[in-house]
Amino acid sequence: MGQIATTKHFWQIDKSDKRISVFQGGSRSGKTYNIMLWLINYAIKTPNQIISVVRSTMPSLEATAFRDFEDIMRRMGIYDHSRLKKKPLEYRFNQGTLMEFFSVDMEEKIRGRARNVLFVNEANELKFKDYTQLVIRTDTKIILDYNPSINFWVYDKVLNRNDVDFYKSTWRDNAFIPRALIDEIEQLKNIDDALYKVYGLGELANIQGIIFEFDKHWVQCDELPAEYKKRIICGDFGFSNDPTAIIDLRLAHGELWAKELTYKTGLLNSDIADILRPLANRCVFDSAEPKSIAEITKAGIDIHPSQKGRDSINNGINLIKQYKLNVTSDSINLIKELRNYRWQENKQGEQLTKPIDAFNHSCDAIRYGCFDLFNQRNIFFI
Repeated sequence: MGQIATTKHFWQIDKSDKRISVFQGGSRSGKTYNIMLWLINYAIKTPNQIISVVRSTMPSLEATAFRDFEDIMRRMGIYDHSRLKKKPLEYRFNQGTLMEFFSVDMEEKIRGRARNVLFVNEANELKFKDYTQLVIRTDTKIILDYNPSINFWVYDKVLNRNDVDFYKSTWRDNAFIPRALIDEIEQLKNIDDALYKVYGLGELANIQGIIFEFDKHWVQCDELPAEYKKRIICGDFGFSNDPTAIIDLRLAHGELWAKELTYKTGLLNSDIADILRPLANRCVFDSAEPKSIAEITKAGIDIHPSQKGRDSINNGINLIKQYKLNVTSDSINLIKELRNYRWQENKQGEQLTKPIDAFNHSCDAIRYGCFDLFNQRNIFFI
């Protein structure tokens, strides 16, 4: 069996004698990966248990905790695909322990069978009533992790219990984080104090002035509509610190629909061309990189530069807000951006009409796409 180096999160759970372990952390602190490592270790050592790993939606769970599960199992050399069941998503260990993965929108799971161990990933995405249903059916251990969040029930309904261990961590507690990701997190220090407190320091901050409010400006959906009026593949270039974000944007039923296709650093223009080629669709990317657009065009892709003019950022934001935006629930990076993209504040705490330069890669891509979808390429030129 292969061995994997751990961070302090693993040992904090292992040494805890409390029913509940709560992990509040900044971005890339390694908390989720090490919790999954502990759960796998528990499953190997403890036969005939039921372990539930839960998140708000199934696509986000598959893209995070379940992906970590598969990576750890393969690195340990114990992954057996024949023991994996896809519907419902669960894995049966040799020792008889079952690890199941489900989302809170699966009502029969929340109110279903009991379990021994519960892990709620990104617990701040859940409602307290859903958490309660899960907890009353868990008899041994409960683990929560999350980024700090204002108006989150954990602060007044969980942390005040006497059977809780609370831990806070940041990227500094993860010895395995790449330098590029450290730079990405640390640059928030110069962009937005509140966001840096949450994602850089793992501390609670009151994030005001969110540009796209959930339920008001956007909602989650299961999938893109098969029938649509218009479609554009839109993107924002990145490389070292910033990711390349590519979005499938559609206009259907008088509403906008968006799905994250790519959100990744280190992509070459040839890689981007490979992603776009099978889509066989008109593409619009940031005009700030004409060389990249020229190289991708040379590779046979129908790609065009975005059109920008005076105050195009604010005008693009206003254009998006004219329509209900439906975002597929597997677009985890786009959703994170929408939840954090906000207006700047001055030193007196007054809101400005200029967005922060962070959590905007996918949002910028959608902005470029909207100008093209609605043929508003020259409206804002003066």
